[in-house]
Amino acid sequence: MNTRFRPSVPHTRPRSAPRRCCAALALMAACIVGGPRSAPACSVPVFRFALERWTPAPYQVFVFQAGKLDAEQRGLVESLRRQNASGGGAANFEVKQIMLPDDRDKLDGGARILFDAQQNPTLPWVVVRYPAALGLDATVWAGKLSDAASVLADSPVRKELIRRLTKGDTAVWLLLESGDPAQDEAAAARLAEELPRVQAELKIPQQDPADYLTNQPVPLKIEFSTLRLARDDRSETFLVSALLHSEDDLAATKGPIVFPVFGRGRTLWGMVGKGINLENLEHAGAFMTGACACEIKDANPGFDLLLAAHWDALLEHHLVVQTRPDVGGLADFLPPPARSAPLDAVAGDAAKESTGAASSTDAAAGTGQLTPNGVTGAEISATDRAAQVRRADYPPLEDRANRAGSAVPAGAAATAPAGGSSSLLRNVIVVVIGGLVLVSALTVIFFRR
Repeated sequence: MNTRFRPSVPHTRPRSAPRRCCAALALMAACIVGGPRSAPACSVPVFRFALERWTPAPYQVFVFQAGKLDAEQRGLVESLRRQNASGGGAANFEVKQIMLPDDRDKLDGGARILFDAQQNPTLPWVVVRYPAALGLDATVWAGKLSDAASVLADSPVRKELIRRLTKGDTAVWLLLESGDPAQDEAAAARLAEELPRVQAELKIPQQDPADYLTNQPVPLKIEFSTLRLARDDRSETFLVSALLHSEDDLAATKGPIVFPVFGRGRTLWGMVGKGINLENLEHAGAFMTGACACEIKDANPGFDLLLAAHWDALLEHHLVVQTRPDVGGLADFLPPPARSAPLDAVAGDAAKESTGAASSTDAAAGTGQLTPNGVTGAEISATDRAAQVRRADYPPLEDRANRAGSAVPAGAAATAPAGGSSSLLRNVIVVVIGGLVLVSALTVIFFRR
């Protein structure tokens, strides 16, 4: 195994010519609509952009079963579903139930290969795989359904990782111990000696006010911390397995391994043995603190851990704010949108309608009567209140940039500018026209050749 850290070599696959052509079309369309300003260099460091915008990819949780599940087993599957994002939970995984037919040949090819690779499975049996986008052909964890609900989503070390990242740590250097006290203490001492030096040398990129809001609760700083993880810790079985199977030969490695974790659980490839040195620590630190050159998460090195965290709620705000580009190009030649009623008049009419609706809703809420839509007034009131809370907690990005996190003023929804749909239609027309022009040009060039 190469013990050198490889920050600039993510797992990638060769792109075919049609995909390159599609990428060129997308780039040309962006240039037509917004000009060269639509893809500016971002001055936000990678670790902060990852914390704000890189949604963790979902792990794949397969539940193999034969026949219908009993009540207890159905409850366990439902508890798994409630832990993931689609079920209202916070963990980044997806649950897929697979029914095993009597004739194994009727099973889907990929599922059959996956199930046949299991050793003495007891149905219902759970197999966890890495996110599909990562392209890792490895099983992270496999076991009984009764064990899965308590193992997958949460553990003490993962809770501590979430706490440190959301309070502002640049990265948490996770030291996976080998079990050999001498080697583990030597690796910990190396980190304690070298990380402060790396931290002192690194600098935050000069911030563009259009990219970042400065008065936010999570400080923008360079601060490293270390966290030790024992391989034989039973409460961390899933996390240890996820780290060791992230590369083909790590599971067979006997020495300590260091994994830099940043953002929302994004983890760089492990440093093993002599690879835990100043040079590799500097490479990893420079990558995480450098300006975010590529905002697409999958184009960057590393993989996502399975963590249970409501990141947006923990961070309170989307701290990275980028200004919207001016719409130029072919849009200038389109007719202007139709004039709309003055905003004051629209706001006044909306206020009258909302007052009348509120009075009727309050009356229905007190009596529990059904409204014309077949919903009780109490339910409508609860829905309206929830919508108001969401609008107050997550104001538009431009409002947060102007008011630096101040509350949304009352009546903001009623004073939204009209003509948004016409602007959207114009932008769609511009993109379509630009795409047709580009396709025509490429066709002419192809046939000339």
